[in-house]
Amino acid sequence: MGEPATLMHAFDRVVEAHPERVALLDTGRSGAPAVSYQELSRQVDAAAGVLRELGLARGDVLCNWLPNIREWMVLQFAAAHLGLLTVNLNTRFRARELHDVLATTEAAAIVLPTGFLSIDFAAITREVLGDDSPAQWRRRWPHLRAVIAVDASAEPRPDASASACGDLQVVDLAAALATADPARPPGEGGADDPVDAFTTSGTTGAPKLAMHRQRGVATHCHNVARAFDLRPGDRMLAALPLCGVFGFSGSMAAFLAGAGLVLQPVFDPDDAVVWFEAASITHAYGPDGMLRAILDAAEDPRALGSWRCGAFGNFTGDGAALAARVEDTLGVPMRGVYGSSELFGLMSLWPEDADRDERYLGGGLPVGPDIEVRTADPEDGTLLEHGQDGELQVRGYVVMAGYVGNEQATRATFTSDGWFRTGDFGRTREDGSLVYHTRLGDSLRLGGYLVDPAEIEEHLQSHPFVAAAAVVGVQQPGVGDAAVAFVETADGAELAADDLATFCRGRIAAFKIPARIELVDALPTVEGPNGVKIQRHELRRRGQELLDAPPSA
Repeated sequence: MGEPATLMHAFDRVVEAHPERVALLDTGRSGAPAVSYQELSRQVDAAAGVLRELGLARGDVLCNWLPNIREWMVLQFAAAHLGLLTVNLNTRFRARELHDVLATTEAAAIVLPTGFLSIDFAAITREVLGDDSPAQWRRRWPHLRAVIAVDASAEPRPDASASACGDLQVVDLAAALATADPARPPGEGGADDPVDAFTTSGTTGAPKLAMHRQRGVATHCHNVARAFDLRPGDRMLAALPLCGVFGFSGSMAAFLAGAGLVLQPVFDPDDAVVWFEAASITHAYGPDGMLRAILDAAEDPRALGSWRCGAFGNFTGDGAALAARVEDTLGVPMRGVYGSSELFGLMSLWPEDADRDERYLGGGLPVGPDIEVRTADPEDGTLLEHGQDGELQVRGYVVMAGYVGNEQATRATFTSDGWFRTGDFGRTREDGSLVYHTRLGDSLRLGGYLVDPAEIEEHLQSHPFVAAAAVVGVQQPGVGDAAVAFVETADGAELAADDLATFCRGRIAAFKIPARIELVDALPTVEGPNGVKIQRHELRRRGQELLDAPPSA
């Protein structure tokens, strides 16, 4: 069979081939967590009807703020069927990030969880939408038509539904599904329609949203399933958040290949070990720190004996040692990978039969034959030969359709001949593979997520007592980047570092809060041909000294 053209084409194909096979294990729920493909198909059809009744139609935007639970998958395919664009939100996002996304996307609906980690997502949403009069509120948010609540608690609770947001009454998804027409409504989602958008590092403070089309997602799932040898009946540990391309790419590929997903709403290494044994998990991949935690939690390595295929991202700088430990302990060949929000996760990986020294590098062979990679001089754009280090540039189905609501950023990231500028430093090889070295810019890898320092700086500078702020990353062994913020206070203002930490807490995602905030009289600058610039290399040096210094008594 050829590659599917749309997500629903791929979904219907796997449902028809394996109706009674387990599609996913919703481990965050008590009772019987197993859901078959046939049952999931019925829920997708009903959910599509609910979305249609709410007035959502082709081209509208649905913001999905759910953790890794069954409803995430249900709404993904229901939205794809109707031709909606799903913007995937990290559950760690708070008011600042939610506001930016809603304003950028002109979203028609938000799906939020209740009963998840004791976080009041409805309150955060109300804070963003405001308490204006209905008329004022509607002028501020003219496109928003619905807020959909999903009970994500382990035990269903009678008080789990959220209250009204603005002049919108929250729709309880479970109640709506119970009374929905079970027949699949007409759908308009086409192969060239945008279907998913993923947050990525911004350059002006707000996150950008990399948008992918249905054909690209379906093709990538097909190619990843082949590259990872995913077979019907296999099991994939879905502990990485589905809202990010690293978790999305492998999990969706497994799901559409008939290999059931073991969904973890929150990663827990002890729980992962239990499910490895109970569900005979065959495929697991992720950041080196996550996989290391699973190994540490397994008192008897035989509990992980079903593991057949693994891959890792070297996020903490210790990936090679972790990969060797997995191979030596379990005999599972580990492979480095490469990808990004603009290119999907798992865009490339190394062959299993390659030497260890090669397999442990970031990069690999593209998973699809129509993915092209080249390198160019980052200064003048001159194309480079194989083996020469430069900026990696990519062309093919994996490349995003563009940034949602940001045509200027979209234009800037493509070359005149249509190649995507990754902003990554690496080299290509004659066999078609690539080797990734590092980011070219100042992006930080915090908590496994790429973050532009400007996002954090802009929030700090919104404090009335802050005159200027600069954030740099300091590499910490076994941890990865740690954000260190240097802050100039406004004249005459009395401000403490703890005050700024409190100002960040609850307003931006926790992983973006700096590990250290240092108040300074002035940021170090230098006069250059293009104006005054902050000396970030000097701030990195100072940040390293601060984090290396022993704690004061």
